[in-house]
Amino acid sequence: MNRAKSSVPSFEHPLLEMASIRSYFEPFEPGNNGRKSPASSSKRPTRILMLHGHGQSGRFFYHKTTRLVEALHEIALDRDAKRCSERIELFYVNGPLSAGQGPESDVWTWGQGDFEAERRIWGLDASINKIMDILAKHGPFDGIIGFSTGATVAAIITSLLEGNRKARLDIKQIRHPPFRFAVCFSGFMLQHPDYRAFYHPKIRTPVMHCIAEYDTMIPEALTRQLATACAQREVQKFKGTHYVPRQREEVVNISNFILRHLDWPEDETGYSTCSSNGR
Repeated sequence: MNRAKSSVPSFEHPLLEMASIRSYFEPFEPGNNGRKSPASSSKRPTRILMLHGHGQSGRFFYHKTTRLVEALHEIALDRDAKRCSERIELFYVNGPLSAGQGPESDVWTWGQGDFEAERRIWGLDASINKIMDILAKHGPFDGIIGFSTGATVAAIITSLLEGNRKARLDIKQIRHPPFRFAVCFSGFMLQHPDYRAFYHPKIRTPVMHCIAEYDTMIPEALTRQLATACAQREVQKFKGTHYVPRQREEVVNISNFILRHLDWPEDETGYSTCSSNGR
């Protein structure tokens, strides 16, 4: 696998590196079924799935999350430089369904249909099964981060890994532990009755929901509806539109949430921390 030793993205390479944080794009290398990587003799890497929004790609989502990844790297180093030898790996996944025209198009989706209506989503099974395959081949994964429809799918995967979900879908069954956390940017619930089992009983995994105050694509009420389906929720509202938060305070709060649930040392650097707001 070719490597670019720079945090500046170059789409010539499938792997990008920023000290202890590495980003991977499809096609991923053959999986190691949870074994420790050769570069780490003491502990397997922390792995996080990254799911883009509608009509985007893993590479595009990398750009949208650059500020967050930089903050996560900085805070992790400041908290415990020794632990940063324990690599964090971000897997940027493409949706399985093409959203563009032509074979060279690099825009993808997780399903076809109105995600906000009370209708079934064509291709959702394929999306879930693709992610299940990645979990089985490259896992275990510790968390998941998604934007818009990617956040909706992230919540579904988080739910399914908790077990005891009787969704009316043809979904592969795999052995994988529940995530330690999830982060959903502008996510929402699916409304068709067949998807009810994703949200009932409530999702037990800690989930942070980020709401853009001026988001005209996903209204705040829809994201809060998803938040109420999560028993351990934190809600962060920020001034912005339909995008991933990128202001300093916002990405620090999200990074603190992630590191807290990865059991990194408590913050002693003066960074602001995120307070829970599940209302």
